[in-house]
Amino acid sequence: MGRSGTILIQGKQLLKFGFTGSNVALSFGQYTDPGVLVAWRIDGQDWQFSNVSANATYRFVSASTTGANLTAVNNTQTFELRVTNWSYGVQLAGVKTDGRLVQIAPFQRTVEIIGDSLSAGQCTNDNNSANGVTNDQFYNSYIELIDGIHKVWPNTQIVVFSLWEGFGAVGNTYQQGAGFVTEIEDVVAHYSTGGEETFVHYFNTTGILQHNDIGPQDTIVPGGQLTYIAPDGHLAYTQAHSNDYPAGSVLLPLILGMDSMLEPARFLTTGAFGANGFMGCPLEGSPGEYQVFAAITNATVPTKNMTDCELFTALAFDYEGPPVYQYE
Repeated sequence: MGRSGTILIQGKQLLKFGFTGSNVALSFGQYTDPGVLVAWRIDGQDWQFSNVSANATYRFVSASTTGANLTAVNNTQTFELRVTNWSYGVQLAGVKTDGRLVQIAPFQRTVEIIGDSLSAGQCTNDNNSANGVTNDQFYNSYIELIDGIHKVWPNTQIVVFSLWEGFGAVGNTYQQGAGFVTEIEDVVAHYSTGGEETFVHYFNTTGILQHNDIGPQDTIVPGGQLTYIAPDGHLAYTQAHSNDYPAGSVLLPLILGMDSMLEPARFLTTGAFGANGFMGCPLEGSPGEYQVFAAITNATVPTKNMTDCELFTALAFDYEGPPVYQYE
């Protein structure tokens, strides 16, 4: 089954539809910008990336696509596509599938978080066993934090989010993990006693937040490339034409920060696996060469000796030239 027509997709606009069958192809019209990179996915799977061209048809979904074989043939799955280059756009000229196209009812309300997270590293680092924060310490520190905020800004309404601890693949989507569940609920309950209207509110994100915080590096190779921190702690990027990465990796781990002392540069850091930035670890047999790792205590470094590694601050500068084709 197919549909044809003209739809322009730019910026934050999202194309979303349901389909049955095992193949989905999209055709792009003459007004598609050159070099545009689109992100797409089915159901709750990881976002995938592909460069598309004007006057061309691309098959995005086949029987071998991850997640395509996790539901029965006649069940409806969802397909989403958006443009990653905010100043570019695509002209969608047609959609084809070997099953049916299904209209998906839009949500009445949506929240999209652009960036690292709602609060980068807040609580997630505390819940890392390597940092040794006890349940009581977490609870008492949270109370102290809220009391301090309320003392300075007494009219502030505070929303406490449940803590999500990564996502794990379940069926055709990802399921949210949790941490310090009882302690966070007890913090909110602490301010709900006495019968007075509370200024602290609880937002349980279970089943609301979804695993989709993935974006490409600034490359124009088909499929793009992704940065990640591998389970052993080293910083890496996917090979061109492939989005494969080791299981258990943290995708897009880079956090860009600002410090007036460093201007015009900005600093890069990471909180992957509870890290507090980066460290350089020497390569055996290659004097003067270092491999970049997340600064975690259980990293598997080349020399097997963590004391050989040095913490460092990575700097980033604005770049206005053409994008790199690919990293090798």
